[in-house]
Amino acid sequence: MTLRPTQGSALESQEIGAIAKNSLKFATVCVFMTAGAGSATAAETSPPPVRPVESPVSVTVDDIADGLSNPWGLAFLPDGRFLVTERIGRLRVVEADGRKGAPLPGLPPIAAGGQGGLLDIATDAQFERNRRVFFCFSEPDGRNGDVNSTAGASAVLPPGEKALQDVRVIFRQQPKVASRLHFGCRIAQAGDGSVFLTLGERFERKDDAQKLDNHLGKVVHVMPDGSPAPGNPFVGRSGGLPEIWSWGHRNSQGAVIGPDGRLWMHEHGPQGGDEINVPQAGRNHGWPVVTFGENYGGGKIGEGLTQKAGMEPPLHYWVPSIAPSGMAFLTSDRYGPAWKGSLFIGSLKFARLHRLELKDGRVVRDEFLLAGLGQRIRDERLMPAISDGPSVLANARLLAQVARALDVPVWGTEQNPSRLGPNDAALRALCRRTLAKMQFSAAEEGLGEWLRPPARPQQGGNARSLPRHLQKPAQPQAAADARGSIVIAGCEAHVCLLQTALDLLEDEFEVWVVTDACGSRTERNRDAAFDRLAGAGAELVTTEMVAFEWLRGCEHPVFKEVLALVK
Repeated sequence: MTLRPTQGSALESQEIGAIAKNSLKFATVCVFMTAGAGSATAAETSPPPVRPVESPVSVTVDDIADGLSNPWGLAFLPDGRFLVTERIGRLRVVEADGRKGAPLPGLPPIAAGGQGGLLDIATDAQFERNRRVFFCFSEPDGRNGDVNSTAGASAVLPPGEKALQDVRVIFRQQPKVASRLHFGCRIAQAGDGSVFLTLGERFERKDDAQKLDNHLGKVVHVMPDGSPAPGNPFVGRSGGLPEIWSWGHRNSQGAVIGPDGRLWMHEHGPQGGDEINVPQAGRNHGWPVVTFGENYGGGKIGEGLTQKAGMEPPLHYWVPSIAPSGMAFLTSDRYGPAWKGSLFIGSLKFARLHRLELKDGRVVRDEFLLAGLGQRIRDERLMPAISDGPSVLANARLLAQVARALDVPVWGTEQNPSRLGPNDAALRALCRRTLAKMQFSAAEEGLGEWLRPPARPQQGGNARSLPRHLQKPAQPQAAADARGSIVIAGCEAHVCLLQTALDLLEDEFEVWVVTDACGSRTERNRDAAFDRLAGAGAELVTTEMVAFEWLRGCEHPVFKEVLALVK
């Protein structure tokens, strides 16, 4: 689904200056958004956690794909498609318009049952170069069908996405145990390429979360090949397994690298006591010695402690539990300044989405959205936004405003608007006409005809075969309608804009590409598009270059109006 606030503009991934889709949901998977960081404050000095309240913001939900079986995790591909895991052991490519591909072959054996199956998935930060993905799953031991553990794997997804190749299990949780519960597992890749995996303590083995000779109830930190990451507390010394980063965790189903570069995670408590933590190397987060929860049905866990020296207090906790799943930070202001820096977490128990405001290392507001959705929210992801998106959109709007002031026609295009939504509302209002299209190139769907309408019938017996000095002058309206040049801007630069501009150049239009009003999700794709367009004969310009070349001089009647817009 896509989620859009009903107040304010919701920016969709479109060709003329609109920026990116908001979020996606598939049956029980909800994909969203990113926040400031802080440090945990000791529980004994912190006020009680803020209580969740319903958000005053109303949002709308657009379904993208359905018919999936317990979708659990997703990862975006560079071209706007995405990978979705189904817990029963299927991995699919889903198109941006919701069409589902066949399950991809190549997965290793998976112990699907209870809370286990195919779980999280992530694309490598260098996916466009190496085509690598990471995924985690519950792995059978191969001998006893009841015994299993969480495992992490990598694979290569070649272009065409027909099957996984070079599948390698890079981490196996030890020991394997007979349990269908508490596998974890979320994946978060750090800036150096290393990978964090969050691992459950398998429920019956909760005391092992405090022992360092196993991986139960741990966060592990490994390199892409599975070797222990440098900086782990037990690398090169005794006392614990070298993959361990932190311990004392229960069952984490949400993890993300925050804007501060640190790992953030949450974990399920028992009956009450769900937590948000910022685990650091060598820190003990207390489970099951300390918890704000209690046993199912009531009664204290252990000694009933909520704090203990040497054990890290949570940054935030919930009583009663919300059963958190998935988490993502919103770093942009595309939903308004009030939401910038928010942390979004899904609630399985209450089937809603929580938005947390953080200040000075504390959660100062917890509000929930989608309370009437009636579906469990399993995962939240920030759809890859256009690089420098707010600036691209601002320049596209400025370009349209300048064009309107100079009476230059402004036309827009929208890619599959019934599925992807309309252009940015403010930008759309500046367009005289908007072309809805399904092909990436607008020229294939009639833009050329808009620019060069069919010739009007000649009047008064004029003929093109007459000598030029005997032909009548061209009709003023025909001259105004026929335009040989186009100034083009929008998103994505390497897809819709590129193909439209190349087709217009082939049709012998003069094409100006306004580089600072064009964008792609990655700078690499955007710059490659600019290189190709320049080689094909397009003029690469900026918004202000266009504005002042249109004006030509300060004596233009609307010079001051345009100057006020630009400055």
